[in-house]
Amino acid sequence: MRRCDNPSAYIQSNTAAANAIRPDRHKIAGLPPLRFAQMNSKEKPARVLVVDDDTLMREVLKALLRDEGFEVAGEARDGQSALALLDRSRPDIVCLDVNMPGMSGIDVLKNIRASNPEIRVVMITGDSSMGTVREAVGFGAMGYIIKPFKAGRVSTSLRAALKTPLDSPFG
Repeated sequence: MRRCDNPSAYIQSNTAAANAIRPDRHKIAGLPPLRFAQMNSKEKPARVLVVDDDTLMREVLKALLRDEGFEVAGEARDGQSALALLDRSRPDIVCLDVNMPGMSGIDVLKNIRASNPEIRVVMITGDSSMGTVREAVGFGAMGYIIKPFKAGRVSTSLRAALKTPLDSPFG
């Protein structure tokens, strides 16, 4: 993987390049545009806590989320730090890696669902095994994104999770 010193600039330049090549690409794919600057200004942006042990991945996710109109409520590099941040950062949704040192993402998910059932969780991980996917969804994850991912996939999954009722059998 190539090192990127400024993930926000990298995402913006790739977004600009994609818009120049095919500005209507989102219509063809049936997706919303890549940037959500035109979000309803009266609508409060969703607050997201980013949890991943990889610093570069956290930076990329934070830049992507800000570009898509989300508010980054905080970041953590491990499960214990994430759980400690929950009460202070008060996120609407958590982007959570599965494989982290110490407490696994699945254990963090269980803790979040037990102590803060109103917070939605979307797993973003390199672990694509069906057992892990089933386990995460079984414990209440409202989305599961496998790395590497496309930028639009994160925004689409988070927005879908925010629209899903908390008492849904899929959450």
